[in-house]
Formats: sequence, C-alpha cells, structure tokens
Amino acid sequence: VVDVTSAVYVAYTNNGAPAIARFDPHGAPLALPAGAFAGLANPVALAYDADDGEILVADAGVGKVLAFDENGAPLKTFAAPTVAGANGVAYDPHGGNVYASGSGGVTVFAPAGGPPRAGVPASFAANSAQGITFVAASANGPLNRIAAGDASAAPRADGAAAIRPR
Repeated sequence: VVDVTSAVYVAYTNNGAPAIARFDPHGAPLALPAGAFAGLANPVALAYDADDGEILVADAGVGKVLAFDENGAPLKTFAAPTVAGANGVAYDPHGGNVYASGSGGVTVFAPAGGPPRAGVPASFAANSAQGITFVAASANGPLNRIAAGDASAAPRADGAAAIRPR
C-alpha cells in the first residue's frame, strides 16, 4: 500500500518471520522504529486509511485485521472482529468502512473496529477486469463469485451464480 507521503509498505516473510517494510517511491528502504509492526504472525494483505493514517494488516496467523500507524505502532483503540482465515483487507474512503475477507466471507467494520459507519450495506460487490463480480449478501456472509454476462443468472454447481447471456 502507499501512504499520503508516497511511502510504499510491503508485507513479506523474512526467513520465516513475518515482516512489513517501508520504501520510498524509488524503492529505497525507509527505516522503521525498532519493534515496528510487532505481533504479526502471517500478514497476507495491507490497506491504508488516509483519513486516519492507519495501515490495516490482514493477518491469517491470528485471524484478525490489525491496525498500526505509519511507523508501525499498534493502535490501542483498534478492536477489529475476528476474521477466520483472513486473506484480504480493503478500506473504502467514501463510506469509511473496512472490508476484510476470510474463509467465512466478508466482514465490515469501522476503521477503529466495531460497527460499520452508516450501517452495514445490504450487499458488497467488487468487479474485476475479467468481468467477475464478488458479492456478499450481508456483512458477515459468504463471498459469492458471479461471472458477468448479459442479465439472466443461473446457480452453478459450486453454489455461486453464473450470469448467462439471453
């Protein structure tokens, strides 16, 4: 992810140890304070909340989204719900909510954790460049994959819906 100063944050493993590094826009490492991003087990995705200066980390090892400031200090006021099998995180700058995906579906919450801002959306959808849409019927519901076509939908054998041309 990229913060407001154009610093780039990358999650990776270093000899089996989880780590997050920070780089300038040209790829030169930027030092982080000792102990930055402590408590990670298996960081798999990052998101950035520019409004609050939060770096959100989906950690599959602890099954949660963790929040840190730009220097890697944990945010004490952050209390995200458990996200089983956490494998993705995104921040919506328009609605101000955090969307975390995991093996149980999509979980929506406010940047400080807790209930989502402006209520929970009835559904969540994200389109891909390949014409695939991912939809959840509720904040904590399963994520369904829909292949875009024309306008009629038919259930697939795997439980997802496939849109078929008329």
